[in-house]
Amino acid sequence: MRRHLPQQPLPAQPWLPGRGLPHPAASPPGAPLPAARWRDDDGWLWGVDLWNAGFPWEAHEAWEALWRGATGAQRELLQGLIQCAAAAVKLAVGAPGPAATLAARGTTRLLALPALMGVEPAAFAHAVLAWLASPAATLETRPRLELPMRRVLATPRLHVRELALDDLDDLAGLCGDAHAMRFVGDNRPLSRAQSQQWIERSLTNYRERPHGFGTWAVCARRDGAFVGYAGVVYPEPEPELIYGLLPARWGHGLGTEVARGVLEYALARVPTVIATVDPANTASKHILGRLGFQPERTGVDEHGLPTKWWRARATTVVR
Repeated sequence: MRRHLPQQPLPAQPWLPGRGLPHPAASPPGAPLPAARWRDDDGWLWGVDLWNAGFPWEAHEAWEALWRGATGAQRELLQGLIQCAAAAVKLAVGAPGPAATLAARGTTRLLALPALMGVEPAAFAHAVLAWLASPAATLETRPRLELPMRRVLATPRLHVRELALDDLDDLAGLCGDAHAMRFVGDNRPLSRAQSQQWIERSLTNYRERPHGFGTWAVCARRDGAFVGYAGVVYPEPEPELIYGLLPARWGHGLGTEVARGVLEYALARVPTVIATVDPANTASKHILGRLGFQPERTGVDEHGLPTKWWRARATTVVR
């Protein structure tokens, strides 16, 4: 199953009581981001990764750290998952009775909740109950938590993830800004409907394009705030690097940071990446040069606008 925080290494082995392993350190207490911003909540995603990879105690600890600062439905969801994770630990050490008791408590909470933080709690609760009712239940056969997004990569200050339809307000705000869009596409801002079409097309691209390439959301690691977009797209036969940030985020090196991260991610999967830039866009030309792109030719694009084509290969990237 795909990881949500692929750059964060998993533990060497799951901790189980009575196996002579040192007890893992508890996660420091914190609080989850607002439920609507679950895609940008590292603590939440780390717990999901741990659960899906077969580390129930470690998932329990990650979620408990968030549960301490959570309220309302988020707190109920986290507590229900914590109890299901504890049930999995009990099953793994050969205690099916206590496992069933813990699971009953956790699933009772989950069954009362609506869809939340990318999870259908009731569906997961039914899956847990069916799992534990099976005589063949093992830790390996536990139900997984499948979230409708993927974290693609992270840089020191940013993370890049798949877009979702509830990013529309943020993306439309950026793409409707004439100043931000003066060197993008046909140099005109997009309507809200066009921004929605871009998200919908990106969701299709994740499934159909090689390596799941497409346009991704760029968010601040510190608080999950939307910063802009970046990605690898195919307007031409070759993969093309794109990025765009909110004007309020310009001037802090974030463009270089996210472009470098996306380029390195792409060149680990394809041999070459192009970029197209308006010759008047000196900021982007500077960034491409710093990253090791080489200028190839100048012409006009599909909109009839002057364009310079650049190319990067793994051997030319400046790290």
